[in-house]
Parts: sequence; C-alpha cells; structure tokens
Amino acid sequence: MMPSHDSRRFGVTIIELLVTLGVVTLLVALLMPGLALVRRESRSQENLSNLRQLVIGASGYANVSREWLPPAVLFFAKGASIKTRGWDYEEQGGAFSPGVIWAFVGDGRIFQSPDLPPPERLASGVTGIEPFTGYNYNTTYLGSEGALPGVSADGQMLDGWANARLGARPAQVRRPDSTACFGEGGWKDGPNRFMRAPGNSVEFNLGTVYAGGQAFRGRGGTHVAWLDGHASRVSEPREGMHAASNAWLLTSLMDFPRNGFLSDDDSAYAP
Repeated sequence: MMPSHDSRRFGVTIIELLVTLGVVTLLVALLMPGLALVRRESRSQENLSNLRQLVIGASGYANVSREWLPPAVLFFAKGASIKTRGWDYEEQGGAFSPGVIWAFVGDGRIFQSPDLPPPERLASGVTGIEPFTGYNYNTTYLGSEGALPGVSADGQMLDGWANARLGARPAQVRRPDSTACFGEGGWKDGPNRFMRAPGNSVEFNLGTVYAGGQAFRGRGGTHVAWLDGHASRVSEPREGMHAASNAWLLTSLMDFPRNGFLSDDDSAYAP
C-alpha cells in the first residue's frame, strides 16, 4: 500500500519570505516618520523644561543679589590673568567651571540642550575648549555685560560690576510675559551664549547683534523662556529691522532662516 499523502507543509518558501520582508519593510517605512516626530517632540518638551528652569535659576540669583539678574558676562583682573564670569560658565586660564546660576537650579544637566552633544565634563576642567550649552541669555536688556578690566582716570582698577553696562532689574520690567530671557542660540557658526535684540540701540555693532540670533530648527521653530517663567515655541524667524540695508548680515553672520530673531524690532526683548 502506498503511504497516504500529507498535504501539510513545513518550512517557508522563498516567495513567502519575500512577501513577509516586504510587509515588514512597509511597516517600518510607515512607522519611521511617526518615530521621528515623537523624538522631535520629546526634545522640544525637554528644551522647554530646561529653559523654564533657567528662568527659575535667574530669579533665585536675583533674590539674593540685590535684585539684579545674573550677569551675562563680567571680567575680573586676577594677577596676570583675567577671570571671566558668565551666566553659564566661568573661565580662568583656559579652565572652565559652572557659572553663576548653577547653584540655583540644582541640576547642571538643564544647561545642555538635547539638540547639542554634551561638552566635556566640567569636574576635571575643560582646557582649550569653550563649552556651549545651546542656550543663550538676553544680554541686550537683562544681563549686565562687562568690559575688560581697565584703569579709571584716578588710577583705580575697574573690573567686574564696576566696569559693566548694567541690565534691568526684575522690578523694572513692565512686560515680563513678553520679555525673552533665555532661548536656543544660533548663528552661522553654531550656537551662541548671548541673545541680542535686532534694534542695535545698545550694542551699536550690527556684527555683534546678528551673531546673537536664535536657532530655528525647521518645523520645530525655536524655544524661548520669558521672564515671567513660561516657555513657548516661536515658529517664524525674523530678519531684523536692519536687514534690508545690510543683506550680507543675514548670510555672512546669521545664516537666515536657519537662525533669526524673535521679532523684527526689540518688542520681544525689551522690558
């Protein structure tokens, strides 16, 4: 007697394998944009949270510092060298350490944008490399900006707060909900630390102003924390009020529209 034929098959044919691979590839292709969107939204929320915490840190500094907001940058004569004290980092002799508001935030990780690779560890000192956090601070109006140490007419050394253009105190701010405090900094060569208003009424140097823009990352826009503590997304970069007569600034310094201002005038910056 011939053995009965069993119609059941074991194993997978080449055609079945190709069909399965095709289905998997299609599913992955459909999922990838969604995953990219989830990652972008996660980074966006992290940026907003970090920026809010920076405002809290700045307010904490003001509470114990005669109501002055943190300095953007100050310079102190230290023997034969100069110590730079910034809102984000301090530097002396090429070694960097945490800046003036780190003590008020409790977690140094909030200084680092998730869109940038982290700088080298500060604990061992960073030599020869200026660390950038990806965030900048309203230097035009809020953060006091120092000049290099000098000697007064009567022979006294001027440095630090005594040789600085002072920013606004929180009590002087009339529009805290629309005054930018911290944001994502960007210009042609990458991130920056000092946010500049486009009006050029304080710096009197358009090169400095157009190097102090904000980073606009495609559909994600840019993120800003306002002085009242809330943070939001700004979608459209602005060229600034001097761009029409100085078009080279947009390409040579700002790299517009990858980077831009929050407003064409100073309305998003001035208190």
